[in-house]
Amino acid sequence: MDPASLCFGGGSTRRSPNIKGLSPDPRGSWWNSKLPRSETDHAGGGWPPNPSVALSLLGAGRFSHDPTEQALLWKIRPGLLPSVGAIRKRGSTVLIEDVVFPVADWECHHRSDPGGPPGTVTPDAILFGHAKDGNLHLILTQSFNTGTETDRYARFMDDLARLVVERYDGALKGEHGTGRNMAPFVETEWGPEAYAIMQRLKVLVDPEGLLKSGRDFNPNPKAHLADLKSCPGSRTRWTSASSAGIASRSARARIFTLTPRQRIVVRREMVRLAEGGGDRGLAQALGADFPYMALDTCAVDGLCATACPLASTPGI
Repeated sequence: MDPASLCFGGGSTRRSPNIKGLSPDPRGSWWNSKLPRSETDHAGGGWPPNPSVALSLLGAGRFSHDPTEQALLWKIRPGLLPSVGAIRKRGSTVLIEDVVFPVADWECHHRSDPGGPPGTVTPDAILFGHAKDGNLHLILTQSFNTGTETDRYARFMDDLARLVVERYDGALKGEHGTGRNMAPFVETEWGPEAYAIMQRLKVLVDPEGLLKSGRDFNPNPKAHLADLKSCPGSRTRWTSASSAGIASRSARARIFTLTPRQRIVVRREMVRLAEGGGDRGLAQALGADFPYMALDTCAVDGLCATACPLASTPGI
């Protein structure tokens, strides 16, 4: 994880003695590709695993036996996405992408080497991944409410594809599915011949195009810029909350009315309709049903906050 990730990390990182006071300077990173199995291995030189990579440590590496500290550190990773969502600018949404670089070039692709013209790289993005596999996840915030912002995102995706494929001969997907956002760039990665073979295989398996339509192969080079998700510009606890669904497993009402994620999405749509003067009938229907579906049926037990890294309770 890069320093910005560690500083976000659901807020718990700010209380951890290992990370407290860390600056989100994008030029540095914490890489941990393989932990030693024990303190004996650590003392015997089992970490860091790759001696060719020079690490400048802010503090001495150590094991912790404190259950409280261990719990705080384990919360860093699941807290990244909702934490970025909570501080994003008004009207923006959170996006996550998943790319792969050759391990030998892992250190070269960082923010100091964006590979694109100024203004196309999102300055508040965070980076984390699996160093031993060359897999990198980036979370960024982006608004699609104006043509200028959409054009900026288009340039960012073009730059990302060129950086990964042309400059470092990497892969545009590692763990995640291709999806509509990356579908226009599949041919860029694989080349026209391999792309044509994959298209023919897809037709053989799915002649009617029912499976993942437009998600792997899309003839529209601008498919990732169509039907974009907008977010209300007002700043409320509903519009700033993350709709990642992390707290859904703890919500008692999820089995008969709405999950926390659905409550957030519906409330955002209500705000969007009120701000933009949209479908009045839909706005009235949502307004009539929302009190029961999202508020009256909330168990008000606060269990959502125990699962959410931000301790949010979208129904209370």
